[in-house]
Amino acid sequence: MQGVLWNSFQIQQLSVQLDQLSREYQNQERNMEQMTIELSTAQAQTADARRETQQLRDQISRRHSLQSDRKPDEDTVQVLREEIKETSAAKRHLEEQLDALQNDLEASRRQLEEKTQTIEMLENTKLKQYQEEIANLQRELQSARYQIENLGGPVEPGTGARGSLFRRLSSPPLQQEKHLRRIDAMQAQLRRFEEETGNLNKVLDEQRAGLEERDRLIRQLRSNQ
Repeated sequence: MQGVLWNSFQIQQLSVQLDQLSREYQNQERNMEQMTIELSTAQAQTADARRETQQLRDQISRRHSLQSDRKPDEDTVQVLREEIKETSAAKRHLEEQLDALQNDLEASRRQLEEKTQTIEMLENTKLKQYQEEIANLQRELQSARYQIENLGGPVEPGTGARGSLFRRLSSPPLQQEKHLRRIDAMQAQLRRFEEETGNLNKVLDEQRAGLEERDRLIRQLRSNQ
């Protein structure tokens, strides 16, 4: 019974760790949604800046062609130059925003990898440990049953030799019952643990997909510069 209590305590500790990881994933998901909004805004601003820059260049080109035989309007040219300068500054600001988003994305990716390693550690150590312990209990149970079969199976209380045989066999059934209770309890805990780790692995996969999509958006924004 002590072994079952100890394993239950370990399962509870692991469940607390898994719940904490789940909350961290939810916080990361909200952060990723905010990053998506910022990326969309940056993409729209980049497109606007490119259009404005192209419009200014077209205006300068038209003015140069129309005023090729006369002195250029210095004031107009200066205004256009200032507008181009402002547009270029806005573009640099957007590039800085993209760099910041890229850094945030890399930080989220590192955190995700750390959580993945934590889950893998739980699966490869604790989960494996419980599976092995259940297997050992099952082998002990099978051995106890085998010993009873070799001794002729369960007998009723009696006298003489049969009474002695019964006393020899009175302990194994109790031991079997103890093993069965431990196995049932540990298997129930193991199924719950496997379900929780499975759910977290699903969240990990969704997080990876989100990171890949945001990484693709950043690359697309940079290619449009």
